[in-house]
Amino acid sequence: MKKPERITITSFWLDWLLLPIMIGAGWLTLRWALADFDLAKSLRTWGGTLPACVVSIPLMLCALGWVILGFGSLIREEYYEQ
Repeated sequence: MKKPERITITSFWLDWLLLPIMIGAGWLTLRWALADFDLAKSLRTWGGTLPACVVSIPLMLCALGWVILGFGSLIREEYYEQ
């Protein structure tokens, strides 16, 4: 077996270390969205014309985005690691 001429540092382990941070950020964002939903439901703002779930939809989409980015960072093409 031939010894490699140079040492390469891959981002493989960094991606696996970053995944729990992104999932955690998604979890915290989801909790924030649910807290806003409860607050909007208790205040009954806008004269009852707008449902309370509309207030928290942007934050729920951000939480979903954190999860997608976290797992998406694990997708690798072979040529990235050469």
